[in-house]
Amino acid sequence: MNASTRNNLILALRIATTVLFVFSAVAKLYPIEAFEKQLVDLGFASWSSAPYLSRAIIGFEAFLGLAFLQKNYLRSFFIPATAALLAVFCIHLGYTIYTTGNSGNCGCFGQLIKMTPLEALIKNILTLGLLGYLYTLTATYETKRIVVPAVLLGVTYLSLLIAFPIKSYAAPTNEAILADTASVASDTTPVYKPAADTILTVVEEIIGKEKTKTTDAKSPVVAAKKDSVAKPITKTAPAYTPKVSIYANFKNFSDGVTANVDKGTSIVCMLSLECEHCMETARQIGELSKEQKLPPVYFLFFGSPGELDHFFDVAKCKYPYKIVEPQVFFPLLGDIPSPPRVSVLKEGNIVADFDNDSFIKDKLKKAIE
Repeated sequence: MNASTRNNLILALRIATTVLFVFSAVAKLYPIEAFEKQLVDLGFASWSSAPYLSRAIIGFEAFLGLAFLQKNYLRSFFIPATAALLAVFCIHLGYTIYTTGNSGNCGCFGQLIKMTPLEALIKNILTLGLLGYLYTLTATYETKRIVVPAVLLGVTYLSLLIAFPIKSYAAPTNEAILADTASVASDTTPVYKPAADTILTVVEEIIGKEKTKTTDAKSPVVAAKKDSVAKPITKTAPAYTPKVSIYANFKNFSDGVTANVDKGTSIVCMLSLECEHCMETARQIGELSKEQKLPPVYFLFFGSPGELDHFFDVAKCKYPYKIVEPQVFFPLLGDIPSPPRVSVLKEGNIVADFDNDSFIKDKLKKAIE
């Protein structure tokens, strides 16, 4: 291989590496909160440290990619450092596949391009091969001036922090949230019984007393005999003790609707305005409302107001809604990796929880009975 061909090949491999890493970094930014939630779910960070760790990872990934556009320390540092980073990712992906299987989105390209852990592992192995070949071609290629990489590092992180300033999360910490351990889409949903002071219970007691009086007046002997016979034991479902749910702070919704989602039975849906799965979930809830009367339904959205019309057009239904800040929205997803999350509440108790994989109309019917 002559020098000209070798140099052109090196340049092509450098550009390819830059495009791959910069694209991967930028993809994680939209939205960066989804990447931060993934870090929390994996146990790499808490909600307080996730904004810092996410920007550290994204910034370093972008810096490594951009560093391939210059020659300084290319072979002695940047190629080995990039390869080491990919090797760490490969180990993590391999462990994920071994422990939890090849499911879900690995997050390599954020929410923009979803890849399974196996797909990401193959991509990383191919990239390692590319870097190995580039390393063999650059034996006498690099220069060593530290000022260029140093300036590049500073500019990369400064640009990132200006464009995406750190925002603190309103991480849920109250007792209601800690008690929110209902399994996703449980097939055994408790049966709801009104609290003792509800109008329905009072009416039932009055009717029961009137029937007893009528029986006693017509046949006092029979009534006396009945009183002497043991009455059959009837099992009744326990009433739900009112509590404060994780959604209690959401009281003001669209079109001036004010509500207490913890009162009685309600359905709270956490949805992303640009998520097709969320639109389908909302559509199914709308269809169910045509089949039977539903308890109050409330939508908590992540997204921008400009996306509302498209969402409702696709979902073919509309309920009271509220657009929620990302720093509030994502912690409320709990163990569910990404929206949708559909929660059925009874007196503030989350008695059923559904994600995209588990949501079925029949299960929702059962939960609200």
